Amino acid sequence: MNDPGLLNYRWAYVFADTLASLGVRHACISPGSRSTPLTLAFTHHPGITCFSHVDERSSAYFALGLSKVSRIPTVLICTSGTAGANYYPAIIEASYSHVPLIICTADRPQELQGTGANQTINQQELYGSASRWFADAGLPAEPVSVVRELGIKAFKILRQDPPGPVHLNFPFRKPLEPESQSKMVAFRSSYQSGKTDVVSISNIPFDFSDSGDFRHLLTQVNSAMNGLIIAGPMEYDPAQKPSILELAEALKFPVLADGLSQLRCRSTGNTYLCEYAPLFLSANEFTRTASPDIILRFGSMPTSNAAHEFLRDNDGVPQFLLGPPPVTDATHTLDFHVQGTIQEICRKTLASLPHFGKPHTAFADLYIRANEITRAVLKDHFSQSKGLSELQIFPELLPLLPEQTNLMVSNSMPVRDADLYGPVTSNEYQIFFNRGASGIDGITSTAFGIAAGSGQPTVLVTGDLAFYHDLNGLLAWKRYNIPLTIILINNNGGAIFEKLPLRGLADGSFEEYFLTPHEIDFRPIVEGYNGRFTVVESKEAFSGAVSDAIVAGNLNIIEVRTHRTGSMKSRQALHGAVRSSLSDFLTSG
Repeated sequence: MNDPGLLNYRWAYVFADTLASLGVRHACISPGSRSTPLTLAFTHHPGITCFSHVDERSSAYFALGLSKVSRIPTVLICTSGTAGANYYPAIIEASYSHVPLIICTADRPQELQGTGANQTINQQELYGSASRWFADAGLPAEPVSVVRELGIKAFKILRQDPPGPVHLNFPFRKPLEPESQSKMVAFRSSYQSGKTDVVSISNIPFDFSDSGDFRHLLTQVNSAMNGLIIAGPMEYDPAQKPSILELAEALKFPVLADGLSQLRCRSTGNTYLCEYAPLFLSANEFTRTASPDIILRFGSMPTSNAAHEFLRDNDGVPQFLLGPPPVTDATHTLDFHVQGTIQEICRKTLASLPHFGKPHTAFADLYIRANEITRAVLKDHFSQSKGLSELQIFPELLPLLPEQTNLMVSNSMPVRDADLYGPVTSNEYQIFFNRGASGIDGITSTAFGIAAGSGQPTVLVTGDLAFYHDLNGLLAWKRYNIPLTIILINNNGGAIFEKLPLRGLADGSFEEYFLTPHEIDFRPIVEGYNGRFTVVESKEAFSGAVSDAIVAGNLNIIEVRTHRTGSMKSRQALHGAVRSSLSDFLTSG
């Protein structure tokens, strides 16, 4: 007897099994009717763990977090209509931060398109250039093995440099499901027993050693005396940090390590590592005396404006980006891109250096001393502080993190404060961030995805507006008991806008449309999700609350209430003290 619903199921299951055989392990599914064949197929597959999310936006960011920590594509499944449109912010972030996702939108068949049929929109190329590839799967048909090739092609494309999301659209006609569960069970059994082939996709690494850019790098590095390494934001890779630091030691090049570079953890005692460059590069008197003759860059563009200005001021200096695509060059100062893995580029560069190495220079001493002076100013400033300010969150937090903790840092002020004030520590942790498009949406859901995918303690540092933006993400805790510690910095609005020149407008429009104070008490909301909410006001209370929360393994929100204007004045005073101390050092030297 003909059963079109069974054909839908077989079509979807072969697709799910293909992805599972390629290594996919997670799918995030939002409720809907038209996506029934996909939902049944993925939830029935023994190799795929599925998470159900009511809110598609939260689901997409949760999937983003899963893929970030696992480095394996996560599948997103939703029904037709505006459901898929709610994925768009996370897909943009995935595209720009090079995270692989497989988006599967269910759809109405062609005969319902353009007819005013319920929950039917044009889903073709829905995500535009944010998707690496789009394909419409077409209606299920025999042989169902056709959809296997679709899954393989999608997987190949999303792994290309740079990786990113792909979008597959799946139209289905009713009836959406088989006539009986027994038919589904019988199909799965016969399908598994009849499988004979194994899907395999291999990567052939790009050989950079014969490229002109690499040969030019060797020539420049061997002749340079006053070289500098700038390490921007990078995803965690245990092989990258030792490679970069070993190269720096051999070349005697100072390393300006961004707060998101992964280089500041377990790096105490490294001579050439400078964690406070965002502060001392702000001193014009220092930068005028500290021009390098070569700049080696790793990772994305640095977080701080001071680093960007430094690159612009040294536009005539040969600048090399070392690592895989894409090329990031927001300052338009990059000269060469050596494409390859960071560890291989560093290894082959080191192998080409003279065995006697390079001498330590006064130029390197200048950067090392500037970093030491800045560190001393921060230590003195924070020791005199009686309470707990925004500036102290990362200096207090980072040494508390247990080994192998995941640290998710929100956009806006937290990511800048991590860069400005985050110290070098002796403990090892992984930093995660959404700096592709740098939005404040989906931050909490991303952190939950990271926690779920890793099984390791996870801490999120976020601001009140970003937290408000993704309150729906808290449902992941209530449904799946995924532990997460959230440091909530609440200054009642957009403190980052305090930096704008128009902050002094007298008509009230700055507060209404930029600062946007919300006056929300988050405690009852958090407790509604069965979370624990704690307000801390001192460094001692903060330290105890963080340590207790990580050990407890629940949903713990630790709120630090701060004042926007007071925080801005404290920043200005601290940065002024750094500039003054550096000026004294340069004058006396």
